[in-house]
Formats: sequence, structure tokens, C-alpha cells
Amino acid sequence: MSHDELQRQSLEAALGDLALARAEFDDVAGWLAAAGASPVDPLAAEAWVFDPDLTQVLLVLHPWRGWVPPGGKVEFGETPREAARRELFEETGLEAELLARPAAASVRSYHPDHAATLGLSYAAIVDPAAPLVAEPGQPVAWMNLDHQWESCFSDDPSRIRQHAQWLRETAMFCAVAAADDSQQATSSQLNSPGDPSQAWPDLAPDYERARSREDSLDRLVEWPAQRHLLGDVTGRSVLDVGCGNGGKLAELVGDGATAAVGVDVSGNFLSAPPAGLELIQGDLNRLHSIPELAGRTFDRILFLQSFGYAKDPVRTLQAARAMLADDGFIVLTRTQPIRYAVERAEQNGTSLGEEYFAQTSYTYRTGWNEQIALTKRTYTISDLINAFSAAGLWIETAIEPQLSEDARRRYPHKQEWMNKYLGILIFKLRPHPGRQPHL
Repeated sequence: MSHDELQRQSLEAALGDLALARAEFDDVAGWLAAAGASPVDPLAAEAWVFDPDLTQVLLVLHPWRGWVPPGGKVEFGETPREAARRELFEETGLEAELLARPAAASVRSYHPDHAATLGLSYAAIVDPAAPLVAEPGQPVAWMNLDHQWESCFSDDPSRIRQHAQWLRETAMFCAVAAADDSQQATSSQLNSPGDPSQAWPDLAPDYERARSREDSLDRLVEWPAQRHLLGDVTGRSVLDVGCGNGGKLAELVGDGATAAVGVDVSGNFLSAPPAGLELIQGDLNRLHSIPELAGRTFDRILFLQSFGYAKDPVRTLQAARAMLADDGFIVLTRTQPIRYAVERAEQNGTSLGEEYFAQTSYTYRTGWNEQIALTKRTYTISDLINAFSAAGLWIETAIEPQLSEDARRRYPHKQEWMNKYLGILIFKLRPHPGRQPHL
């Protein structure tokens, strides 16, 4: 493999992990925009190693940086994750599995003579009783998170504490905790993915946190395109099926929508919804039998990435079609099926075509909460079109939204992701005049 190919793979891995990182510090987006699409070498990587109780972190005493997490430069041809594991072993003697989701991305200068560069932090859980082997002249020790340690990076203690708190809240660390009862408690989620609609109540808070990030693709691409397709909603009634916390509906109410109703199985709703917004805990798979919707019609019905949770897609669409007012329409979004085919081909060592046309279900873990696995059916673009037709709907408009020029400059790591995985499909669906819904 050539020098350029190795460098490109390393950079792609860094940008991919940056897109998944739980937190970003030091204006990463601004630095990337200034540096261009290819961040300057060398990149940096480090490991935030916690004990199973999440009360301690493992640090090394650097000659002039002070107490810092094990880490260093990403070597040529190496991914940041690989570099973090290597540095952890070299500086502490520990070989540990890093948690799947990167902890943080930051921009720092690691030497007085060096320019600031992109650094990625990864988390791991290790038994404090594990033997440590320090490098000469660089002691290693467990530090209580309640203590303030001396470091040239004064933000480190608060950032690391924040991540420990997040791990507690999401219970991600249970997957590697030593306690038998913790392992037993999480095994049903880890090993039996089951019905994705049943997992959604647990995923909903994590999804809302991810969506609120400045570089969320929902904020940058999906919602602007969806909102454009909805048009003027003044005086219009809107039903959002699978509405999450109801935040998007609240925005539509602010834009003049009336009789706005959201349905979501999680019940994880806005604590103070605006007047004119009704939020109902209910299952989209039983849309036709939700009492609060009986006899009601709507000008706009939304399935914003919720359609994938429908057990019977045609029946769910038929129920929605029956609730459309005259001249009403449905806005429906789905992830590009090619994205999942690319991911599965990479994981399984197969071809894109094999995975795209596969008939088997697949299991994956979202970037929102990697403790929860989802199992879904594979689908193709023709499957979607045929489901719309069977439900008595026709496609008035189909769009594949992309990042704006400004967003591409500000978030090149998101453009890297879009170049590889394509993003989403958005459909504007209307009832076929010659077909009536049958429930």
C-alpha cells in the first residue's frame, strides 16, 4: 500500500471517529475548517482509563506536562484508536479494549514548538488491581476523580469527569464491569436485540442529546430539508408519528401550525410544550387504534426516521393515509439503504451488492447508546417504493439532501461521512386518487 493510501486511511479513520465522538472541545469544527479537509500531521490520541466504579482515572506523570492520560502521536499508517491502545500499553503495560464510541475530540498543542493539532480521546474500563508497568522516568498512578491534579491541560479534570458522569448515566460501562449482577442486568440488551420499537424508549433520550449537537446531521441536513418540503404550515394541522420529544413539532407550532399532535412510544416529551401542541404516548404500529386520534384528520403527517420501526410498513402507511385531510400529504424519511449495505460489507468482508440485496435481518448498535443493539430488516429502494404503492400512495417528490457549502467548510468530517454513506431519502407522498386505504 502506498504512502498516500496509508495516510488517507489514517485521516479517514480520524474523521470517522470525530463524527462519533461524544464531545468536542476547543472549536474543533473551526480548526478543521481552517486546516482544510485533511488535518495536519501528526494527529494525537489518548486513553481515558476508568475503574469499574468510575471514581478513578489512570494518569501518567509527564516530565513537563504534569499528570495526563496515556497517549501520544498517531504514527504513520496508524488509526487514532490503534495509537491510543499502543500508547496505553507502552506507558502503563495495560492491554485494554477501548469502548466503541470515542470519548472526545480536542485541538491542542502538545509541545511548545508545535502547532495545535487534532486529538482523539478514547475510554476504557480496567480493574485497578491490574499490574502497571511504567516507562522509565514517567510514573503511572490511579487518580481519584474528586481530586484536582496538576497538568498543563487545565481542562482535563473537568472533561474527564464529565465523561465519567455520562458513562454512569448511559450505563455503557456495565458491558465491561466485573460484577456478575451488572453483566446479568445488561445481557438481555446486549445479546437479544429483539424488536427495535421496544428498544426505542431506552434510546430516545440519547437520540435527543445527539440531535442537539452543533454538527448533528439532523440539524445540518435532515430537518432543514424536511422543513422545506413541509412548506407554509400556517393554519395547518400536523401529526408527527414517532415525534421523539416533540421538539420539531414545537417549532412548527411556532411557525403557525394548529392542532399539532405528536405520537411517540417513549413518552420522553418536552416538559413544557407550547400551547397548541398535544403529545401522546402511543405505538405507531397501532396508529389506527389510538383513542386520541379517532376521527381526526391532518394536513401534514410526518414519519421523520420513525418508519423503520413499523412492523407492517404497508398497514402503518394505510392508517396514516386514512387520516389525511383533503389535499394533505405525508413527509417520510428513511436512511439510505446503501449506507447499511456499505457498513455490513465492511464488517462481513462481503460486497456491496451482496449486502444490499440480502434478505436477512441485521443487528447494529447506534452511535447514540452503544449499550443497546437493534435488529432490523434489510430493505432496498424498490422495497420502499412498493410499500408506498401498496398503501395507495404515490411519490410527488423525492430528495436526497446534502450539506450546504457553508456546512461543508465548517464540518469537513461530516462531509467525509456523507461521501461514504450518502445520508437519507425524503419522500413527499400523496394518496393515489384511484385507491382507497384498507385497514
